[in-house]
Amino acid sequence: MPPRRYDRFDGEGGALEINSASTPKTGAPIAAESSDAPVPTSRTKETSSYRADIDGLRAVAVSAVVVYHIEHSWLPGGFVGVDIFFVISGFVVSGSLCSRSYNSLGEYLCAFYARRIKRLQPVLALMVLTSAIGVALLLPKDVVFERDYYYTSAQLALLGLANIFYSSMGTSYSDAADNIMRTEYNPFLHTWSLGVEEQFYLLFPLLVALAHGERVVRGGTRHGMHTASRATAHLSRLLSQERPVLVFAPCCLVSLLVSAVASAQPLLAPFAFYMLPSRFWQLMVGAMLQHASTSVPPPAECAAAASARPSVARTVLAAASLLVLELCVLGLLVHALAATGGNKHFPFPNSLPAVAAAVGLIALGSMGPGMRRVAPWPPLLTTLLGSAPLAYIGRLSYSLYLWHWPILVALRWAAGPERLAYSGTAAALTLLVAMLSYHGVEDRARHWRPRRVRSVFLWFVVGLCALEGGLFVLAGPLNGRLYMDGPPAATAGATTPCFEPVAAWAALRQCNEGSEPSNQCKSWYDSRSTLYRGVGACFTLPPGWSDAEEERARRCLSPVRSSGLPAFFNMGDSHAGAVELGLHQAIGGRMVFAGLQRGACPWGPHHPCEQDRRRDARAYHLAATDLLRANLRAGDVVSIISAQNAHLNNESLGWYARVVIPMLSERGASLLLLEDYVKPASVFCSRWKTQRAECVVSPTQHLLSLTAAGSRFAREHAGVYAWSLAPLFCSEPFTHSSRCSTFVPASRPRAGFIDGSHLNAVGSKYLWPFACATFESFGFFSSPLPIASNLTQPSPDQ
Repeated sequence: MPPRRYDRFDGEGGALEINSASTPKTGAPIAAESSDAPVPTSRTKETSSYRADIDGLRAVAVSAVVVYHIEHSWLPGGFVGVDIFFVISGFVVSGSLCSRSYNSLGEYLCAFYARRIKRLQPVLALMVLTSAIGVALLLPKDVVFERDYYYTSAQLALLGLANIFYSSMGTSYSDAADNIMRTEYNPFLHTWSLGVEEQFYLLFPLLVALAHGERVVRGGTRHGMHTASRATAHLSRLLSQERPVLVFAPCCLVSLLVSAVASAQPLLAPFAFYMLPSRFWQLMVGAMLQHASTSVPPPAECAAAASARPSVARTVLAAASLLVLELCVLGLLVHALAATGGNKHFPFPNSLPAVAAAVGLIALGSMGPGMRRVAPWPPLLTTLLGSAPLAYIGRLSYSLYLWHWPILVALRWAAGPERLAYSGTAAALTLLVAMLSYHGVEDRARHWRPRRVRSVFLWFVVGLCALEGGLFVLAGPLNGRLYMDGPPAATAGATTPCFEPVAAWAALRQCNEGSEPSNQCKSWYDSRSTLYRGVGACFTLPPGWSDAEEERARRCLSPVRSSGLPAFFNMGDSHAGAVELGLHQAIGGRMVFAGLQRGACPWGPHHPCEQDRRRDARAYHLAATDLLRANLRAGDVVSIISAQNAHLNNESLGWYARVVIPMLSERGASLLLLEDYVKPASVFCSRWKTQRAECVVSPTQHLLSLTAAGSRFAREHAGVYAWSLAPLFCSEPFTHSSRCSTFVPASRPRAGFIDGSHLNAVGSKYLWPFACATFESFGFFSSPLPIASNLTQPSPDQ
């Protein structure tokens, strides 16, 4: 029986080390196959083939990713570190699979998947569990959609399906400016790359078994034909050597074609970025490089030349060639990290420089004996990458990659989106957590030696079910109930309302304390709330304007009037939906509520409605205008609001004067221009951080000028009223030096925004008494609301 072999394989771009049991590499960690695993045959290499330079390349790749995520401008192409990981993974996994042989295909697959589970799952499970608990504790209860999105991401990350989920949702890192809540604030977004690799691991072992046959599965079909003919035997050996190329190359080319087609189509960009078919070629390039570096031995004459003393001319030529090659590879790497763009044409062709650089660096470390004998020195890049500090960082790379993103997200939750302020803290904390994770969990799990391979699968299934069950509980019964509020703190002042309905402030206090009576504290877009099926059901999302949307508009803009009450029409974009809860309660019993809102598309012909086709935007505008004209009555009010006062630009004001005001005046109705609030700096400022600079902002000059334009327009036109919401969240007087908080004033400190733009339920409900007083002062109500004589301004504890 051949001597037993031990192996250490750092998957996902790890380094391969194969040692004899009797002469292990000094200081190298050794992980044995389980005792019932097949004994490797003499086909296993006798000499150590540990590649420290590959660990060093992993260090470069993960460092680039971390730097890019801390601050994009520092390393614009740092995200291609993931593409470098893919090439390394293909190279190392191929070498790991081909270094062993087994008695059957089942044993071969079980051994491989057991190693993958021990290597990847323990740290992944710990990161997911920790991050999910962080989501439950740190995210306000009003962040409903995003919290559900995060929990779903976590559940699918454990199954290796996160990339499919993000592709189906159309989410990518380059969308951060437009969809920041699902990108830069999602602690599980980075697990998409693990999904790609785990799906690759399901397919690639079968391709290796098909390509190498008896080299990895002794019980498989033999490559050669047992004949007495020497020529036939020689032909059989040639076919056996070329078979991996015949299997790998077509798969690589098909994937490359899919990647090229998908990368060129904007609608397929998420598929191209996240999905295995578009990334498979990057992993296969590494696999084919491994095959090329080990499968064909040098000819006899090359070996003889390598053993001979090289001439001076050959040495100079080899040194010059090696130097030029290293400079080219280094140039490719620098270009990839500094200049790669990811907004379009990615991964093909924009990832080609990163892939080529990875191939070049691995190939430099795989030089044959002939080049090593002739060259006066080993490759400088290989020596640098193989240095002890870089090799150690490379061994930490999996833990570094898993932990760096949740740590960055947690800091953004607590301190806002400014990266420079916490870059040093993030880097130091990431390194510390990664070291603890590697030495305490990852390395121990990889060296776990159960007596039977099935024990690995048993523990994996039990742990996976327990984690998925825990995430289900967090996303279900405990959803939003573990949020930790900090101690009370002073907030910015607000205008004192002319009266304060006791019910309004009591309900607001209930929201702050966590009780949710009759869904009254749920946001207008919470699909589990009755508000969504009632009031919020009149919010539509582009693109497209179908017959169903037309029918919804007809239903929402046709108020059911009782006792001759006037109607209040709430029109605008998503900001109109965000304030709807407070406005609806402010007019309760004195007007009939109606309205129609469309995301990113305020009512009016002059708004770009970028997410809508021009035809659909026009259809929405005409339908809303015609329905309003048909349903307006005397005493009605049409209210308009949009993000950052887009409805108060010159074109919109001109349209109001030409079309809207005459239409309303003819029917005895009024126009209310609601002026938008100040966009918050950070929605995730903890309650004890209310006085930090990143939690308090000043209004922009653009917002101030549009607010002034709306107020001036109201003074110049009869039947037009303007009311600014911004002063309710800002210090007085409302100027460019005002300090505006993300927290609801005159209540227990609680964030009033659900994201970087929209009020949550608490913020909307906070408008209730102010809106009630303002509408009454405008004369919108037929009879005034009785005011209790014992009402006082609510204290901060209310």
